[in-house]
Amino acid sequence: MAAEQIGHWDDTVCDMPDYSNEDMEPTPTKPGMIANVKNLYRTQLDRHGRWEWVDEIPDGLDNPVENNEWARYALRVHNAKCNDGGRRFQIESIMVQSPLLKIALGYILAGYPGITTTLERLKFESPFKPFLHRWDNLVSALQDEDGQATKSRLEVLHRVLEVELRDDLEARDDYLSNKVITFDTCWMIFEPGTIVYSGDDHRQCAFRLTKGIYISVGNIDAFDMICEKVD
Repeated sequence: MAAEQIGHWDDTVCDMPDYSNEDMEPTPTKPGMIANVKNLYRTQLDRHGRWEWVDEIPDGLDNPVENNEWARYALRVHNAKCNDGGRRFQIESIMVQSPLLKIALGYILAGYPGITTTLERLKFESPFKPFLHRWDNLVSALQDEDGQATKSRLEVLHRVLEVELRDDLEARDDYLSNKVITFDTCWMIFEPGTIVYSGDDHRQCAFRLTKGIYISVGNIDAFDMICEKVD
């Protein structure tokens, strides 16, 4: 499927788009107040087995910018080398630094187990399951937001995630349309907190899903749902 052109795309290789243009608004000084993304890249391991984050594609070992420079951006996106052949980098984690965005995410991800959007270091890691599970909430929040400052930051988050989650979103939409899903993506239909039904001592019981994990038992791969009984 052809990727939607967002930012700058190389003619031959699909790179992470660069949202770091600071010309969008005057340079603020408070943390999280630039409605844009600061892309960071992990370097290769050195001879001591160490690596670091840099703000330019690391052909070699480049000097990273200061942390106070990173803090000025609404999002801090950490990119790592991608080995699947489709693109050069994939997002490893996203740090939300914008106070306005944290407030919006408090509503978008309300009640999602394990997520506290008021944290000073609000970090989401690949494969960004909470955003896939609450994608419709994110889209609705973006459409309904009246405050321009919050809306601009939601747009940045949406752009980043839409590119990163494209394949997963297509799989989700395929499930919704055809009522089928593959084993490796079945986690998409089991959002933590969902009520599931099963038999317990020959009775029908309701359980609340705490989390789902992939496990291997001998030669058998399984999706294990960890639940608590509610009825």
